[in-house]
Amino acid sequence: MFFAVANRFLHWMVIGLISPVIVLLMLSKGITLPQAGVVMSALSAFVVLFELPSGIVSDKIGRKKVYLVAQTAFLLSFIALAFSGSFGSVLFSFILFGIFPHMFFISVIAFLL
Repeated sequence: MFFAVANRFLHWMVIGLISPVIVLLMLSKGITLPQAGVVMSALSAFVVLFELPSGIVSDKIGRKKVYLVAQTAFLLSFIALAFSGSFGSVLFSFILFGIFPHMFFISVIAFLL
């Protein structure tokens, strides 16, 4: 139980530390502040929407497979962000970032518990 709580604490601490930097990254790509707010809201919405389904998928398919797929998609979301140049592409990469990283966190927490 301790490891699961520590995992979530460290995860959200890192998110809290990099959120201002992410906004600066978006601004450097030509995204306005209101658009950055929409992107961050979409990120939060997809995190919330996919928490429960990712646990269900992890139970049905297997934690290791979900973990590997999620890690690969997480990498692809960062690659998409690196090469994005418009609002739509930044939004797409953050939607991926909202869906897949939490899939591997859920599978790791389920494995630890």
